[in-house]
Amino acid sequence: MKRESVGNCDMTEGVRGENAKMRDQRSFWVGLLIFALALMVRFVYLCESSANPSFEMPLVDSKVYDETARAFAQEGRITEGFFWQPFFYPFFLSLVYSLRGNSIVCAN
Repeated sequence: MKRESVGNCDMTEGVRGENAKMRDQRSFWVGLLIFALALMVRFVYLCESSANPSFEMPLVDSKVYDETARAFAQEGRITEGFFWQPFFYPFFLSLVYSLRGNSIVCAN
């Protein structure tokens, strides 16, 4: 690309700035599309798995996580199940229960 100078202004800088702006806009829309697709897949999963009997009644590990998170969200107490498995998920789940009530749909 041939560089043309007008005074102290380099003409290629304007082209680079426009390309960067277009790249940023394209990145935003691609990111938004990926987010929308992921949200749609999650919604389809929730619709299909809601017919499963274990959807509203957690079993084994999910039951321990659910009971531990409910106890922490409602009473603020930490049970022995809290540290039986990695403890970040019960903290996160108790936050979900605190914000949205004891909704198993929000937890799923």
